[in-house]
Amino acid sequence: MKFLDRLKAAVKITLGELPRNYYFGMLGGGNSLKRSSVEVDPYGNLVGWVFFAIDKVAQRVGGMNLELFQLGKGGSVEQVDDHELLSLLYRANHTQTKFDLFYLTTLYLRIWG
Repeated sequence: MKFLDRLKAAVKITLGELPRNYYFGMLGGGNSLKRSSVEVDPYGNLVGWVFFAIDKVAQRVGGMNLELFQLGKGGSVEQVDDHELLSLLYRANHTQTKFDLFYLTTLYLRIWG
């Protein structure tokens, strides 16, 4: 399915012209906006359970604590508390926290693949 078809479907779902489970039926690809929701998503009763499972995984990933270690001379390992990489991951931008970044990334990867 092309990007524009997905965008059109998202707008129609937002406006209430298509059922919400239609969008998850499109994730399998090849579905057209002209088909009925029954044809597109024969497993519509499973969509809620699938999202519930994906949401639980994404929450666990979003809530994990990050630690950075540096390998020193002689093979010693030291924990680094203050580093630019940690600052970037904990505050990706001025509106997104570490939880938001990891949660949404996991959610998108689990849904879209």
